[in-house]
Amino acid sequence: MPYQTRFTSEKYAKKLLAKHNYAWKKATEKYDVAVFVTITLIDTKSKEDTLLDILEELEESREIIVEGDRLIVRRTVLDGTNIVNTFFALALLSSIIEFWMENIGEPELNSILETFGKLYENLGLEVNSKFLERDIREIEERSKDLVGESLLLDLYAFGDDQKPKKSSDPKRNFFAHSGLLREITWVRKVGDKVLLRYDLKLARKNVLSWLRDPGKS
Repeated sequence: MPYQTRFTSEKYAKKLLAKHNYAWKKATEKYDVAVFVTITLIDTKSKEDTLLDILEELEESREIIVEGDRLIVRRTVLDGTNIVNTFFALALLSSIIEFWMENIGEPELNSILETFGKLYENLGLEVNSKFLERDIREIEERSKDLVGESLLLDLYAFGDDQKPKKSSDPKRNFFAHSGLLREITWVRKVGDKVLLRYDLKLARKNVLSWLRDPGKS
């Protein structure tokens, strides 16, 4: 960082990291989520206020020097584009949290299809909505005789002795199949409902890096 304040100190960074780790732990204990959306439900307004505090602190730290008939102002050089993008990111996060709180419920097949189908349509991604429906209906067909819970991959086994074939390109298949990768998605039958969840250990190991950098091979 080009400047040091109470917001950018090593102690503050460690505190933020500890909060993130705690939020992740509590979320994984409480929720089974079918579509990989990981959100720490932070108060975005407080983060906006923090950013404004940083900018005000930097502005107040400027120096004004009078040299003869010249007025010299010295201040920390900031990247205006990054600042604007940060506010945009907070606004986007606020919208995602609002969507999460109002729409995300039980990770049941038809609920997933309805909720994320609408999201895709609102974003103008009708093709993604079609792919999601394809994947949901296929899982629905594969799980019609399921009793209890099974890894999605195992529902693609044929015969008593044949093992299902794993993905040759799991990253490609993750994005091609609406995030419902067979090797990390568990399917559970509860009455007439089909519920999905992730194997969170495997999801953390691979999926987070894929989401952070989809184009990286």
